[in-house]
Amino acid sequence: MADGVFAKDLGESLERLSNQPVAYRTLLQNAGAFGRLPSSLRVELLELVTGDPTPDRIRVWLDLPERLAVALDVRVVVALDEFQELASLTSARKGLDTFSVTRSVWQKHRRTAYFISGSARTMLLRLV
Repeated sequence: MADGVFAKDLGESLERLSNQPVAYRTLLQNAGAFGRLPSSLRVELLELVTGDPTPDRIRVWLDLPERLAVALDVRVVVALDEFQELASLTSARKGLDTFSVTRSVWQKHRRTAYFISGSARTMLLRLV
């Protein structure tokens, strides 16, 4: 998602650097659009590649496309393949129903569209 938003400024993939936090942060801070973001959003993007997926962080991550779209006055399209992989977060995180959280965050989005696919039809139906 961040790659798509900042691609024209960077010429290099943020995702490729996701396992190198220092290089990732350096590249991200060089994107012209990054400086126009609210400070709280800049912090979230800088910390995106570190830390564990806690329930609070997962909610923040799910909301990032919309927050970026609003801050930069753009529209964002997110395509997710093998969506059923989110189920592993539910079983791994006690007390977090990933699909319910995803649904509750996404239904508030107005500038972000989602295309989801996967081989587990029942999980896709559970989401929608």
